Amino acid sequence: MIINFATPGPNSPGNIESFIWTLFQEMAMASEGIWMWDAINFSHFVHRSCVAMALGNMLGSTKLNGMAGHTTIFGDHFSTVQGAKSSLIKGEKSQYYPMDPPENDQYNPSHPPKYDLSKIPVRSQATYWETIERLGAATTKKERSGITKATGVSQLPLCAASVVFMHPTFFPLDPFHLFYENNMAFIWDIWTVLSKPGEIVHLLAENTRTWKISSPHNVDSPASIL
Repeated sequence: MIINFATPGPNSPGNIESFIWTLFQEMAMASEGIWMWDAINFSHFVHRSCVAMALGNMLGSTKLNGMAGHTTIFGDHFSTVQGAKSSLIKGEKSQYYPMDPPENDQYNPSHPPKYDLSKIPVRSQATYWETIERLGAATTKKERSGITKATGVSQLPLCAASVVFMHPTFFPLDPFHLFYENNMAFIWDIWTVLSKPGEIVHLLAENTRTWKISSPHNVDSPASIL
């Protein structure tokens, strides 16, 4: 991993693409091919490379993927599952994407009553480019805003300059938050309690040690050494 730049605080950059513009210029040249010298074989060769993905947490990824953000109705960039509100307070955002929202008729009357887990509506490359064309053809800010609200797509990102750009897989999930924060307690239970000896994912008691640590929320939680 090569870290090309850092954007210092205390405030996040308003337009992150202005910071990475030169990087994409260089990678555009690299994707066409750059002559390099091989000091071991004493010969020239053509090196080709390209940006293959852009990874970040939900807020950071939104600055890169051209989506409307996770607090919008269609904030999930992998599917078109609609975000759900949990109250009727004015200005309440759609903060989560449940398959079967509780009290749906009250809080999300326009939300589908329930999603089938085997038939989740996923985004496709074809519909994405159709939306981009609609945004490009829009003549007013209100029209563009309506398209974004109905699709979750706000603009064509700079990442589309990559020769291997494909939406939405160019912007994978943030593995840190997915594994180490949201699901770690559940994964630990799978390893130690919800699996059986002999299964690949099972950890034997004699191979682990657990103790109590104080969490930031003053709730004891397990930690371990493998």
